[in-house]
Amino acid sequence: MIVASLGNRVSGTSPAQRLALLRIVVGAYALLFTLVRFPHLWNAAGYPTRRWDPVGILSPLSTSPSALVVRSLLLVMVPVGCGYVLGWRYRITGPAFALLFLVITTFRFSWGSVLHTEHLVVVHVVIIGFSSAHHAWAINTPKSNTRMNPDSYHWAIETCAIATVIGYTVSGIAKLRYGGWDWLSGDVLRNQIAFDNLRKILLGDIHSPIAGWTINNDAPLKVIAPLTVLFELLAPLALLHAVVRKVWIIGIWLFHVGVLALMAIVFPYQITAVAYLPLMLMTPFLQQRRQHNEPSRDPVPTWQQH
Repeated sequence: MIVASLGNRVSGTSPAQRLALLRIVVGAYALLFTLVRFPHLWNAAGYPTRRWDPVGILSPLSTSPSALVVRSLLLVMVPVGCGYVLGWRYRITGPAFALLFLVITTFRFSWGSVLHTEHLVVVHVVIIGFSSAHHAWAINTPKSNTRMNPDSYHWAIETCAIATVIGYTVSGIAKLRYGGWDWLSGDVLRNQIAFDNLRKILLGDIHSPIAGWTINNDAPLKVIAPLTVLFELLAPLALLHAVVRKVWIIGIWLFHVGVLALMAIVFPYQITAVAYLPLMLMTPFLQQRRQHNEPSRDPVPTWQQH
């Protein structure tokens, strides 16, 4: 995976460069998402008000924003997103794109279709947008960043990584809460695969060509179902150690490949592995503790030198 290769190459560099890489990759993904969905978002601004069912930060609005407002935000969002990716005037473009992306995606979800496949990228964009992600690999990198504490960069990377694993943990808990322990036997998963593919067949939508074979064979589901819940519930362990992190990322990525193969549902942020870049770039917590306990060879860190 290209993202994994980038993460491995930059993981040994300065925290400012790691955060800058996160800004570029996540920002480019969000900007590309905006451009691909631009026609749909533009048309959504003209939907009839009776279909308006606001969620999140837009829930206080009894009626949808006017088409002029939404389309104006869309037009502004693209150049601001370019500034976000390039690090140009980031103190303005960073928070601005983060808020615009949050508002526009929430607007899209407020028409009765809340898609959890896109929540994580919004969280990452917002966290990075309010960080010092422009202190490396940016058009106008500030000269004063050399004296900044590395923690000024670590917090954003770690917060994005924590947000990632929390999402999976909550998903694992939800499976057991609503599906019960039958989830572990594979029965609930079989029913979900059958229902989803049958609905798509009836609607003439794209469906999985191997779903029929899978739901008629117990063995694959009896392995896939418990492993899915296990990897989701134990997601926080990926924050602790580098080896556990690698195993977890590979396992959870294969889970999304399985969802694509069995239900024709695409999680693009996860399939491209962009969702896991914060985990690849952060220093695992156990390694941080070991480094903290080791005596420093340089009693005065470079960021404190004048």
